[in-house]
Amino acid sequence: MKSALPVLLGLLAWPLAQAEPLTLTDTWSEVNWNDVPVVSRTLFFPGKVSFEWLNSSRHPGFQDPFFEQRRCNACHKDEEYGLGNMLVKGSQDSYPGKMGALRLQLQIAHDNNFLHVRARWQGQANKPARLHSLLTLENGQWQPLQFNAPAEEAFSIMWDDGSIPLFSSQGCFLSCHLPQEGKPAKGQGPGLKNYLAAVGAGSDKFLPASHSGRGARAKPLKETELMQQQAQGQFADVWQWRSATSGVLGIVDDGWLLDSHYQDPGEPSVKLNFNPRTGEPIWMFNPEVQGRSALNKLDLLKQQGLLTLVEGHNTAPFDAAKLPKGALLPQYYVSRQQAHSSEMQRIEASWDKGIYTLAFKRPLDTGDNKTDKSLQAGKVYTFAIAIHDDNAEGRGHFVSFPISVSLNPKVEADIISRELNGAQNP
Repeated sequence: MKSALPVLLGLLAWPLAQAEPLTLTDTWSEVNWNDVPVVSRTLFFPGKVSFEWLNSSRHPGFQDPFFEQRRCNACHKDEEYGLGNMLVKGSQDSYPGKMGALRLQLQIAHDNNFLHVRARWQGQANKPARLHSLLTLENGQWQPLQFNAPAEEAFSIMWDDGSIPLFSSQGCFLSCHLPQEGKPAKGQGPGLKNYLAAVGAGSDKFLPASHSGRGARAKPLKETELMQQQAQGQFADVWQWRSATSGVLGIVDDGWLLDSHYQDPGEPSVKLNFNPRTGEPIWMFNPEVQGRSALNKLDLLKQQGLLTLVEGHNTAPFDAAKLPKGALLPQYYVSRQQAHSSEMQRIEASWDKGIYTLAFKRPLDTGDNKTDKSLQAGKVYTFAIAIHDDNAEGRGHFVSFPISVSLNPKVEADIISRELNGAQNP
């Protein structure tokens, strides 16, 4: 497979004047990113590799006496391309034509109040991902489109402040578990290839300490025990930008992970566009605003313009009589009229000739220590990054090895956050 690295090294030289905004209103970061160092990282396709496999004798690195203290890239330095290309070969049935790795350019800065993040990467598709999950009328019933179903682009950061055991060494692999792991499998021998052949698709998201047992025997702890872990900060903070849903509103979703993945308290910005009582969608497009009442198969190919149902902006109550034959409607709609749970709003998001650019800021301290972690100048954190690209969901993403991020210029880390506007360290 031909590497895309030479193309990606020139990302920052590409002008943004012609970029297509991916938000409903144009919003641009107030940070002068030319003054912030760029750090490049390779994200790779992880296939079905799970926490259970990494922490078993079938993983050669597990034999190291210092295994739990060593980060993944201590053994796998600069091996992301090789690992991704090897793992993606066994997943071509599910993700045909998928690349094995993706190059990310990351910039991080902070002032006295906010952490600022900017990410740029080249997607595999030749168009921006403006659609996610559609409804179609088949045999008299509205149901999700199955063939060529679109999926949005997503950029996620899962991070910890040192409260989660093993997170600094294993990152987001700590959260990936296969429910089939631990079940008997005929002919299962040692090594990664035998393991991948034995387990099936699907995964569960949770932190190991939130469950008793592993694999098929894993069960969530009692609620009182989980509440105690949460109170002690033993959860991961999760930020996720989604190109065709909440991202259109200029929002990065704010969530957290313990025994499952939760959104922060508050009204969700993304809602199901389906009424179970009537068996019909809730909204269609307002022809007076959108120029039509529904999408069609051509939109799947072009993905141009606003294709998201935004309540109060381009929506009209569903009326089957006003829909053309073969109509497609988004399975979800987004709402600007609620108090959203995320503190990361008014983001910059754009697409230009295959390049996604995302910039957002997050308060260092949101005032909510139940579902948010605070960031403090002078400390070091661990980030784990994932990108869902080219119509992929679930395990079809690219992931990073753990990335250390320092908010102290005197403390070494993979990324040292640039101090802005006189930001002070203790």
